[in-house]
Amino acid sequence: MKKTYSQVILTLIAMILIQATMAAAPAAASERRDKGMFGIGDEYPVILIAVPGNDKVFEHAKSIGANYVHLYGLSYDASPKGMETMRKYLDLAQKHGLKVMFDLDGHRRMAKPDGLEEMRRIVDAFKNHPALGFWYLADEPELNRTTAQTTEKYYKMIKAQSPDIPVCLLTATMSSWNGYLSSMDIYSFDIYPVSTVEFPKASIESVVDFNQWAVQSGKAVLPCLQAFNYVFFDAEKLLSKGKLGDPAEHKRLTELRYPTQAELRYWNFATLVQGARGAIYFGYLLGVRTDLAVTDPVTGETYSTPDPNGTAPKNWKEGTKIDPQWMDQTLKPSIAELKSFTDAVAPAWKHDTIPMGQTQNILQGVWKRGDKTYVVMVNNWPLTRYVLVSEEMMSLFQKGKAKPWGFSRQTAPHVDSNGNRMLDMMYPWEVLVWEIQ
Repeated sequence: MKKTYSQVILTLIAMILIQATMAAAPAAASERRDKGMFGIGDEYPVILIAVPGNDKVFEHAKSIGANYVHLYGLSYDASPKGMETMRKYLDLAQKHGLKVMFDLDGHRRMAKPDGLEEMRRIVDAFKNHPALGFWYLADEPELNRTTAQTTEKYYKMIKAQSPDIPVCLLTATMSSWNGYLSSMDIYSFDIYPVSTVEFPKASIESVVDFNQWAVQSGKAVLPCLQAFNYVFFDAEKLLSKGKLGDPAEHKRLTELRYPTQAELRYWNFATLVQGARGAIYFGYLLGVRTDLAVTDPVTGETYSTPDPNGTAPKNWKEGTKIDPQWMDQTLKPSIAELKSFTDAVAPAWKHDTIPMGQTQNILQGVWKRGDKTYVVMVNNWPLTRYVLVSEEMMSLFQKGKAKPWGFSRQTAPHVDSNGNRMLDMMYPWEVLVWEIQ
């Protein structure tokens, strides 16, 4: 059929509009993902684990310093009702200016016959949500007997459906973690070394030692750091064994403690110097708990089992270091200092290291930003010590005026009367930060 002139014009307009729409869609997605690896520009991801989805909690999480939130069991129910719950969590995060480390419940879903297709539906449903930061594929797969071959199959499916969105996987053991490297873009690990041993004797360097191996894998690394007191886990175990009232066992509960601010600072800055791309803190619910039972408001799942018979001693908490204010009084200022620093030097993962200090168990990082230079030195040792400073490090301090930054005390390297380049003293696990202008 012969077309009229007006029909030809209308056809051309329609074709132009279709082509414009097709071109615009990937551009919009690219624009959203072109803001740093995690979709939030040069920000350093600070992620709180196990954060229930409501306004009050999200406001609190943000006040602590989080720019990312996560919730176990978020995708547990893949029914239409469950999908709506997931969307509401993402919408609420967007409302509060937060991103979501979206838990795909892989440790459970990979054991289901239809798990792959179920996860595919979830990924397709939310891959374009503006609050989505990245996918959290699986939690401790090696402890759940999930093989690397299985996680890789799920990883490939996710990347096929959402190639521009990073995938994170977390392991708990030091023996088999590198077998899962083909199943992730982002690697996380959880080592929680603070229990009863007092500061500075706890083996907190285990986190930093493992982080050094992890960053050498070539993956973006987000260490998962301890933000809880083991008292809840241990009390639950004693309760299940009927020993919660045992005097000797109760004594151990009273010795369990939270990480100190000095330990948190050490983890924050030592892993940053080594090349970490952000920090995860486990976990929000544990940090604010005062009882034995916590129920997930999304799934209804109880994280810890309360005494079903009500026979637990009413004074089981007596003498323990349970502190619902710990998160605000200790974790919050530690994160605030880290965020303030990483904002000042953004992108924080782009910096120089000075290897010579590492031979003395000193970790050193240098950030040159415009007319300012930021220097971090970390005592990677539980002892107070004098530090010999390298010529390269000393030259930085001789080029301008150095002032302590953040919680760092008033001190700086100097050349003594014998010509030795010295830092007079560093305390156990101490972090020193300077701004040189």
